[in-house]
Amino acid sequence: MSILITIFSKIKNWIKSDSILIPSLFTFLCMICILILVLLSYCQKNTSVSQLKQLENTYEAEIAQINSLREQENIEHQENLKQLQSQLSSIQSQYDTAKKELATLKQKRTNNIIQETKGNPDELAKRLSNVTGIPIVR
Repeated sequence: MSILITIFSKIKNWIKSDSILIPSLFTFLCMICILILVLLSYCQKNTSVSQLKQLENTYEAEIAQINSLREQENIEHQENLKQLQSQLSSIQSQYDTAKKELATLKQKRTNNIIQETKGNPDELAKRLSNVTGIPIVR
């Protein structure tokens, strides 16, 4: 402890004896502090820049992945539309065929009823009304 006291007292005496040196020493110390701060700031900027570049690379990778998924989704959507179109055309053809068969069957029934009831108009009207669903007025 006594050593520290003697060192401080010697520094104090030196500062008192060389009063011209104090401002230049103060200026020198300020310049060193500024230099240290600039260096720390520069190191921190480099770290920030590298972090930003890393974030940008991650962001670009995610964008590329999203675009890839979007393209895949569009391809699947187009395939689904083609499949839907083919199913709709198949169902439409089945519907047209069934409609023709029903019309043919209805025509055959109507012709049979007309043949069976040639002499009786009331019976003909009643049976045609039942088959066609159209009410016939007497």
